Amino acid sequence: MTRQFFTASAANPRGAFARQFGGRSWIYNIVLAANTQANIAIPAGAKAVDFSFNGDFWAVDGVSGTTTVAVPSSGQSANGAELNPALRHISDYLEDGTTAVTHICLVSGAACSGSVTFFKA
Repeated sequence: MTRQFFTASAANPRGAFARQFGGRSWIYNIVLAANTQANIAIPAGAKAVDFSFNGDFWAVDGVSGTTTVAVPSSGQSANGAELNPALRHISDYLEDGTTAVTHICLVSGAACSGSVTFFKA
């Protein structure tokens, strides 16, 4: 059975984007320590990820042991992580086009908790 994010109904024939509870595949409950990187392995077959946290956090896709993410302290970076992303598609490869994405890397400036939900195609 195929799960989709776009759904239509008799009440809303134009449709809407919404994740289905039955469509969730893997849910990770996460506690982030302040200024400590957490690497979440992407489950095989996952094509999208949804984040929900009770504090600010930064996220980037990458490779555990290679990709680093830190809380910004000053200036700007063209290769920084995204602040408080919501639903994101998981790329197969990093920007180099050859390195496979294996993890979602997270960091927060203050301790916080939340969930990371991965979805199949």
